[in-house]
Amino acid sequence: MDALSEAHELASLASLTPSNVTNHRKWIYKNMYQAQRSGLMHAKPDRGRGYLLPQDQARRAELIEALGKLWDYIRAFNEKHLGVRARRSFLYRHGWAMLADPLLTDATLFASDASEMSREDGSLPEGSTTVESPSTPPEEDTTDYMLRTIAGSCDAPKLRGLQAIRMIGFTSKAMSVTSELTGPLVVGDSVARFEIVTGLRNHNESEAPRTFSS
Repeated sequence: MDALSEAHELASLASLTPSNVTNHRKWIYKNMYQAQRSGLMHAKPDRGRGYLLPQDQARRAELIEALGKLWDYIRAFNEKHLGVRARRSFLYRHGWAMLADPLLTDATLFASDASEMSREDGSLPEGSTTVESPSTPPEEDTTDYMLRTIAGSCDAPKLRGLQAIRMIGFTSKAMSVTSELTGPLVVGDSVARFEIVTGLRNHNESEAPRTFSS
């Protein structure tokens, strides 16, 4: 709390809290430090501090907003305390679409029973089986404007020719992107269609984080 008081003298903490908050230090400590920071990295359920898993849209949006405000505050703090202005450069959503979409447009989605691709030429191991699917045109993800996605589907009977699905991804003339399924995944008789959604995400280094592993 003393550190927050010192920081407030150099750059007002008001930018981090809602407009109706008068005790900025208390609000930041309870909501940003205990609920968010500790929930992400040092949760202690037995002490009433639960885990923060920001994968649902509401929690994720709330955390992104808070981190954005903190990012801006740190810039303002450094400028007043150190006399250093942060350099800011970023790519707009339309610029990212112009870069990513050509890489995704000619992509072919696939599912394979191979566990990995060759690091030398991106080929699948000899003897592996692959089921391919054409993809939809690239589009913006509804929850992240810096994520361009493509989608496709395969009829389940074709996938049952694989002993198990150990890898999904896409290949194009320019690149290959894969995700390993360590399960692996076995397609049963109750499955009628198998869908794949993948894409490319851009992260601006001058922005606060927008994706979380937890």
